[in-house]
Amino acid sequence: MRIIKAKQWNKKLLALIVHPSTLSLFVTLIILLIVPFNIPKYILKVQESTRTLIPNVYVWDDLEQDGISDRIVFGTYETGTLFVAVNMYPSGTVKEWNISGKFLNDFFNNFFLIAAPTKTDKKEVFFFTRSNDSLFLNHIPDVLGKEQAVQRLFLSTTQFVNNVIDCNVITPRLDDLDGDGAKELIFGLNAGFSLSPRAIFIYDFSKDSLMRSMETGNSVMDFLVADVNGDERKEIITMGYSPWNFQDTIVTYNDSSNWAMVFDHNLKLLFPPVEFPGRAGSTWAYNGLNNNSHFLKFYYLWQPPEKNPHGFQLFQFTFQGCKKMVKEFSEVDKRLLRGKKLLMQTGSEFKWIFPLQTGEIYLFDTSFRKSDIIGLDQQVDYLDTMDVDLDGQPEFLIYNYVLNTMTILRNNFSHPAIIKLELSDMRKTKLSVKKGKDKLPLINLSTGTLCYSMSYKKNPWWYAYPVFWAAIWLAVLLFALLVRRIQRIQLEKRFATEKKITELQMKIVRNQMDPHFTMNAINAVMDAINREEKEEARDNLLHFSKMYRSLVLSADKIKRPLKDELEFTENYLALEQFRFGNRFTYKIEIDPSVDLAWEVPKMVIQSPVENAVKHGLLKREPGGEVVIHVFLEGHNLILEITDNGIGREQSSKTEKSSTGKGIQIMEQFFELYHKITGVRVNSEITDLNDSDTGKTGTKVRTVVQR
Repeated sequence: MRIIKAKQWNKKLLALIVHPSTLSLFVTLIILLIVPFNIPKYILKVQESTRTLIPNVYVWDDLEQDGISDRIVFGTYETGTLFVAVNMYPSGTVKEWNISGKFLNDFFNNFFLIAAPTKTDKKEVFFFTRSNDSLFLNHIPDVLGKEQAVQRLFLSTTQFVNNVIDCNVITPRLDDLDGDGAKELIFGLNAGFSLSPRAIFIYDFSKDSLMRSMETGNSVMDFLVADVNGDERKEIITMGYSPWNFQDTIVTYNDSSNWAMVFDHNLKLLFPPVEFPGRAGSTWAYNGLNNNSHFLKFYYLWQPPEKNPHGFQLFQFTFQGCKKMVKEFSEVDKRLLRGKKLLMQTGSEFKWIFPLQTGEIYLFDTSFRKSDIIGLDQQVDYLDTMDVDLDGQPEFLIYNYVLNTMTILRNNFSHPAIIKLELSDMRKTKLSVKKGKDKLPLINLSTGTLCYSMSYKKNPWWYAYPVFWAAIWLAVLLFALLVRRIQRIQLEKRFATEKKITELQMKIVRNQMDPHFTMNAINAVMDAINREEKEEARDNLLHFSKMYRSLVLSADKIKRPLKDELEFTENYLALEQFRFGNRFTYKIEIDPSVDLAWEVPKMVIQSPVENAVKHGLLKREPGGEVVIHVFLEGHNLILEITDNGIGREQSSKTEKSSTGKGIQIMEQFFELYHKITGVRVNSEITDLNDSDTGKTGTKVRTVVQR
């Protein structure tokens, strides 16, 4: 019983597997694996691009904090005068301020900041300029009001090196350092080949005062703002570089070493600077909390000379300035740390991101334990983060200088959106986001003379993926059903054709071996036995048995070798010749080039030979002859049956009962034979009547094509 049930289940399973819907599903999966149907989830598209003769920086920001971005332009007139212009939206109000001097220093460096000092205030504009060797902080406090004044605050003097001002602005930002609820402007100035200025600055809006840190030789490249000692006031942690431009010990904290410096909200050192000696060393800082103890963590990235036994090391600092080495890096990790790096916060966690130009992204946690490796299908020349769709999560921006492509990826490095742009260096561009009420945010990318406005949104076609897969499956299923239907129709046609051929074969057989022929053949043999002509009786009985055996063995076939067809015909002729007392003779001529294994339609020779004997030779005086000639004509097989009988015209007069259906049966048989085998067979009958000599006869020429 169990065996029967198992067999039944096997049959059901097999029926399910071979069902067209299941087979179509398999084919669909193979198509999806082989053919890359790549429909991106996000699309990046240029909506507008403008080009100007003079470099300008276009930035979009919500100055009124009404949910609609306004355009701020930092530019230069053809006369060389600087200007700042604001286009308010949706009102269309335009405000403009003319500024003396030049923007500091690189036109695309961090020379401006647009931010709100307090949560309730509207945004204000800050930017840095220079006049000759003097550096200034410019402040437009009332961008939206009637007041058109620009506050200008002197910062420091600097020097020129190779006719280029030797000073950079260290990323300006707003933060509440002293915990009074109002933000201060924090920034730094750093000279390269000059000693001054190298300092951190704090501008207090409420007091309209500017504080400056002590002047040192330390080269500061960036800084971090965080509460590292738990006093609810934030400190400034510097991150620097040791360019080895001033080794003079007279200079305080010279740049032959790198110095870990932490300033409080009054720009006083929280602890004496900690030295990291060595040329071309650099420090990167990040803060962290461990239970209830407050401490600062930062690591020292060092590219030391060969004689230095140390390498990259991670140090943990307490707010008293005590340091402790917590990690030394492997040679593989050292190669990563020498390259570009990015610290990104996701929720409450920080991750270090190290992109390689080869397209690999290495992720580390804050303890520098490798957490993941992501492979991208493109070269990474520049990597940054920005919330381009204003969803609260920053996206990754990747630029490929070889292909001139910009790629935006989600914050887990998925769903790339790629666009081709005319840019040479992403570090010399300004990115901002233009937003509007009930409108899709637009990405504004300004390069000076060229400005792009781009849309970044979800691709509606991406959601059609399941429908697309279902459509492929349905198309494959319909195709499979169509093929199945066509095959069924073809099988039905083939079955009908074979049935028709079988019926025709039976008719042919009945024509050849009808009871009259059989009885006459047997009577002729018996008569020979009675006349004691045993040898002739034996030979003809053998001819009859061979014919009958051939018919039985080939009853289910529509073709047979030429040799068998000739043998069958010769047996028939021998029997008929014996029956009618040698009233006619026969001759079979076969060209040596003919292959006797050539398959021909059954009865293709015997049927016209029988007609020649019955309707031609037996109706004339003794001396009749039938000649079978087999030869090749090109690639075709030629079968010619020639007789000198009374001819078709005279035969039709003497045989009123003849229907001529034998010829029709053979023609139908040849037509069906072509459908089954693809071999075309043509037959032609020619009368051989000669009025001059009185000779008559018939020639049947049959062509079997290769």
